[in-house]
Amino acid sequence: MTRREGFGIEVATRAIEHKFEGCRLERANKGVSTEVYRAEQEGRVWYLRVAKEGESMANEAKAHELCQAAGALVPEVVYFEEDNMVLGRSLMVTRDMGGACIENIGGGVLSGLMVEVGRNLAKINSISVPGIGYIDKEVGNGFVGSGKNYNDFVLKDVGEKIAQLASLGILEKEIAESAAEFVRQNTKMMLEYRDGWLAHGDFDMTHVFAENGKLTGFIDFGDIRAASRYHDLAHFYMYSPEYFDDLIKGYGEITTLDENYKERVRAEAVLIAVSKLHWIGKKDVEKAKSKRKVINTIRETIRQGDII
Repeated sequence: MTRREGFGIEVATRAIEHKFEGCRLERANKGVSTEVYRAEQEGRVWYLRVAKEGESMANEAKAHELCQAAGALVPEVVYFEEDNMVLGRSLMVTRDMGGACIENIGGGVLSGLMVEVGRNLAKINSISVPGIGYIDKEVGNGFVGSGKNYNDFVLKDVGEKIAQLASLGILEKEIAESAAEFVRQNTKMMLEYRDGWLAHGDFDMTHVFAENGKLTGFIDFGDIRAASRYHDLAHFYMYSPEYFDDLIKGYGEITTLDENYKERVRAEAVLIAVSKLHWIGKKDVEKAKSKRKVINTIRETIRQGDII
């Protein structure tokens, strides 16, 4: 995905200089759909995040506040503004938490680190949110899931999405048919979720930072939603199944998991993978076909479910 060019350094600096006088900005590598700038002032570092037009940073800022209150490691929000006079946009500034993305760390260091990551993820997923589904980013809309159950959230059109993935050649016909059957077999279980819990929504290693082998925190809460406790676990499993057991070890120290938690994670992983591929495929079919890890998650997860 191509990073949006946005307002640029000069305009972004004017937007916050009344609050951070003398700060120097540069465009951060992180942040593709959201504009992110690194701000430095006398050795202190913050990150400025600018919302898209018509959207609000209010719910994202609230998520940071709630996560910190729950004891999870996330950046502190030091400034929030709903309608900045310079940009005409909602923005927030967070304190730098230090460290670097863990996706390039290998071996035993990462395995041990994932236990602590699991503990922190469990704290985030223990924050109750009314409703089920996406939390709207429009200005003035509350911190509430947009639906009542998983049918409103991801189940209502999953069959149509699977059919479209097959018709575009993104999923092989046999895999698509088995995926549809797998979803049908797990629908009743998915509809049990009536109460929502805060989910990061896009949780993988790219959003976890560490320094000297110690976790510093999680970033990017732009895709938060109210979901089951297993939603973020399923998203992580989709991309990094080899570290899933380490993550679960830490997660289980904070939250008591259902006996059939693996079944629940696998069911939700397929839903997430189908939605990811469908979203990518609408814009670029060949790019969706290249997402072999996501496609393999669907194939291998279904096999574990004895469908194939």
